[in-house]
Amino acid sequence: MASRPAGCEMLKSECRQLVDRSGRLTFSCEILTGTLVRKTPDSSSNPPAGIALNCSDGLATQFEELFDSMENSDVIFKIGGRPFPAHKLILVTRCQVFAAMFKHETKEKLSNEIEIKDVEPDVFQQLLRFIYTGRLSLETMETMAVALFIAADKYLLDQLKDKCELFLLYKMTPVNCLELLLQADFPNLAKLKEEAAVYFRRHKERVMATDKWKLVEQECPSLLGDIQECILAKIS
Repeated sequence: MASRPAGCEMLKSECRQLVDRSGRLTFSCEILTGTLVRKTPDSSSNPPAGIALNCSDGLATQFEELFDSMENSDVIFKIGGRPFPAHKLILVTRCQVFAAMFKHETKEKLSNEIEIKDVEPDVFQQLLRFIYTGRLSLETMETMAVALFIAADKYLLDQLKDKCELFLLYKMTPVNCLELLLQADFPNLAKLKEEAAVYFRRHKERVMATDKWKLVEQECPSLLGDIQECILAKIS
């Protein structure tokens, strides 16, 4: 009798040899006892409870591609002489301020042009990027976290605001420190300005070595003097 280990194929010629005179083909098998192991999928690949399918990983990438191309955009922001095209549907879905703007018959809705004067162009570009993708680079946060916090507060983007605050609390840079200290009247930055004062006392030389410090020193040296006096007064 021919035998084969489990999982191996039997040749057709071997099958013919097992056929008896009556034309019957008889197989015999041996069942071995053992432990049945069921493979459990990696929990990290499982969708959250209540969700049958989760393919959102690529969604942000696709929206980033849309942000970069701005294909089929239907509104234009004008900021500092620079145009920023966008899509109304994404804006109203992600930002309640824009949702209110386009809900009513405002001049912005009728003209599809929006002029903004109190946000720097580079900051608004990153604000738009966050609205589209929910992503911002480390370099952006290191240089714009304060400005993005203020812009997020204006446009009620609480998630971005919270992320900026956490970054400033735990990963403050000399540039961000000075940006915070230069904010005169912005009550929502009070807590962060206190942290900036602590950072300045610990890393005074690094803050004073930034290009921003040198620029302000040339344009308004008294302002920097006031900042240092205020910080030193809190120590004594």
